[in-house]
Amino acid sequence: MGGAKAALMFLPSAVAGSMCLWQLQRMRWKEGVVQEAQEAMQSPPEDVFTMDELPRFRRCTAAGTYDHSRAVFVGPRPISFTLSRAELQDSGMREMLSTPGAIKSGYLLIEPLTHDKSKRTVLVNRGWVPPDWKKHWREGVSAQQPQGRVEVTGVAQGSEEPSSFVPRNEPDRGNYFWVDVPGIVSF
Repeated sequence: MGGAKAALMFLPSAVAGSMCLWQLQRMRWKEGVVQEAQEAMQSPPEDVFTMDELPRFRRCTAAGTYDHSRAVFVGPRPISFTLSRAELQDSGMREMLSTPGAIKSGYLLIEPLTHDKSKRTVLVNRGWVPPDWKKHWREGVSAQQPQGRVEVTGVAQGSEEPSSFVPRNEPDRGNYFWVDVPGIVSF
């Protein structure tokens, strides 16, 4: 019986030690990713339409025309913003020590941008938009977006990796919960 008790006493220490090692490995990996991103961001932007492959975190420029008819809204996604003291009082929320601001729900707007000459297309994440945009996109919000040739600068990114809690995308219903580049392109 003494050996079993000793093993049970040792088990929590072994689990805690392995978790500590895992956290250290994860920290080193994350530091490497951050360093890679910082180095890539120091480079001048390159024309995305002249690149054969998009390295991650690479600053890129793209010039072309948005296809507003193929816009995709990914979300819902939260955005936090800071309220002034007056706005906080007007909102009816109580000020707390940890109140960093407020959170709104919306979507990421993803649109194809097609190069005028080569006809190559890239997806551009145009950023967070309010939920009304998705609801009223076809009725007129899209008409208020940039028309004709535009030039954008951004950072190359691929698909997101959804957690097990994120539902599957439903392209046929227009519901995208995570950025799936091949899935968005094929639809």
